[in-house]
Amino acid sequence: MAHIVKSEISRASWQTTADVTALVVAVVILATLGIAGALAASSPLSVAIAALVGLTAILFVPATYAISQQQNETL
Repeated sequence: MAHIVKSEISRASWQTTADVTALVVAVVILATLGIAGALAASSPLSVAIAALVGLTAILFVPATYAISQQQNETL
């Protein structure tokens, strides 16, 4: 039994960055689809809300990237 390797679960260094990127891309895509849907429905308020969601996601990117890099350094 001494030859059996004990596996440890640990995250790869790129996983956090990939998770953050996927989340931000998903929010931006959904905001873009929301803007397109709001334009099709001719609703200016919906366009503004969808644009704010997309803008928030874009502004959120540097902070999430910094957090993911900080977590990678501590691993």
